[in-house]
Amino acid sequence: MKKNLVVFLFLINMSFVFSQSLNNDVFTIKPKRFSIYDTPDGEIGYCLSGSGPYVEYDKPIFEVNIPETLPEKEQIPYAKLLFSGIHSLLYEYKNYDGRFPKISLSVFALGNYRALSDEVLEILNKSILPNRGYLETIYQWVKPYYIKTFNSLTFKEQETLLIKLSMAERYVLNVLKEKNEKKYEQWLEVNGYKSDEKLVEFLKRRIDKKQWKIADCDYWINELKIQFTPLLKNKNVLKSHYQVIGEINDKYMIACNHNARYYIMDKQYNKLFKDDFSLIQWEEGNTLIAYPEIYYKKFQTFVIDKQGNISKGVYNN
Repeated sequence: MKKNLVVFLFLINMSFVFSQSLNNDVFTIKPKRFSIYDTPDGEIGYCLSGSGPYVEYDKPIFEVNIPETLPEKEQIPYAKLLFSGIHSLLYEYKNYDGRFPKISLSVFALGNYRALSDEVLEILNKSILPNRGYLETIYQWVKPYYIKTFNSLTFKEQETLLIKLSMAERYVLNVLKEKNEKKYEQWLEVNGYKSDEKLVEFLKRRIDKKQWKIADCDYWINELKIQFTPLLKNKNVLKSHYQVIGEINDKYMIACNHNARYYIMDKQYNKLFKDDFSLIQWEEGNTLIAYPEIYYKKFQTFVIDKQGNISKGVYNN
């Protein structure tokens, strides 16, 4: 918890660098496999002990040029933290039923803070977080990647992150300024939001540690709202609710929604079949294999003919 909260908004800025070119509008997510395997006794095992089933995604390989102007560049693993932030933002919502559990304000965060040593945490606390000039420098460096990552998300994911900004803004107003926590709780209830303890603790700790003043909280929240609110996709446009995983041919593609339900669609984002799946993958030849749940032994096959049309094949139950 200590490490999660320390870097939580450090830097509001640095979550997003990827190997894919900025000339592209969005980053493509790449599902790889399920986090399960069959044990010798016929039971299901999990790749990570204590975790439930989920879809594993290829971790993008990236090269990051760390500008000489970045503070403490020899001590802070900027590339590692940036990478983990992008990975979390792109995939956590999908794998945790519409939540960002590890970094509840993922648009602010760096991702996996367990990789940080106590020495790095001390640098962040003493040298980086209290220094707006340093934060501004890092923010300007990552902004293009930051924007591209946000643009890669579905409408629902974008909306969730913007709601987090509104919650942060309201917390600062009602609790930090007005000292009226009940008013904040009432606002949450009226809007149907649940309290985000990581958000609350992050802002509270910045003030308690005298790293930020209330004006700094206002500044960064407002900066992000100005930058990202105009990027919210139009919920009335069909493509806003899906991310393209890959093209099948010149007629069809595989896409998924915010809850990681996969579909076969035409290029206008119309579903070719009503069925939705936990994962759709290419099989050998002209065959797709689609899993309705995170379980390898139950699947639907789809066959692609020479004209590029797709029909249902064998269903294995």
